[in-house]
Parts: sequence; structure tokens; C-alpha cells
Amino acid sequence: MRHTSGARTGSLLSLIAIFTGFTAEAQNHFEVASIKSSGNGSHGYAQYSPATMILNHVTIKSLLEMALPQYLQEFQIIGAPNWFYSEYYDIVAKTDPPVSEHNPVKPTDKEAAAKERRERIWSLLQDRWQLKIHHETRQHTVYAFGTAGNQSIHQ
Repeated sequence: MRHTSGARTGSLLSLIAIFTGFTAEAQNHFEVASIKSSGNGSHGYAQYSPATMILNHVTIKSLLEMALPQYLQEFQIIGAPNWFYSEYYDIVAKTDPPVSEHNPVKPTDKEAAAKERRERIWSLLQDRWQLKIHHETRQHTVYAFGTAGNQSIHQ
């Protein structure tokens, strides 16, 4: 097996460039949100309805993962304070329902409702914790493993 290493350029926190749906001017937001510190030992859970979101025992990191599920990787979070990972919150947030309570969300509307919920969580992070994201390019070492020549690896 041949081992190569070298410095490569990687984009860290390139979330804004990739995910254009989340800008500083989030269009969807919660009308009312109650955020309380959560005690230790409780288990986290999420409950959603058309007009209400209840999150128990969540960290800011987990909220960010909810807001940007397809674009956030652990190595992209740099310089976050310890409380970002260790302080837990209970959140009850309310908004006008996207559809009436008597007209359930159609399967085609579920994706739109999920997108709105992600945008609302993003807006909550910006409003309550003044979270800001920027992107930068950093030099870092990565290791690439491969076979030497035309050899193949057998299991």
C-alpha cells in the first residue's frame, strides 16, 4: 500500500456559499419562541406540528445541524465556545401554520414544511444567539491511501 500525504486546500464553513436558502435575511421565522436552560440527565426529543415546534434538551450545535442538515460537517465548526456543545436548552416555538389544522400537510408539502422549519431554526439561531457563519479556505494536511501500481486489495 502506498501512503501519500500533503497539504491540500479545503473549504471550511462554506455553508453560505453552498446553501443559498439561508442568508442573513431569513424570510421564515417563529412568531414566539420560549428558550429555557435544560437540566442535566434528560433525553432530547423533537416534536413538530404545523404551528408548533418543541425541542427538549438540545445544544446550539444540534440546532445548527437541524438548520443545515446536508451541509454541516463536524470539522467545519471552528472556534465555537464550549457552551456551543455542552449547554442544553428546551425550546417551544410557535408560528402561523403553513396549512390549516383541518387540512393536513400533503406529502408534496412535507418537503416545503421541512425547509420552512429549517429556515425558522436558522433565524432563531441568528436572533437569539447572534450566530454568524462565514466561509474561509484553510491549509490542512490530509492523507490519501491507495494501492501501489496495479495491485488490488482483496478481502
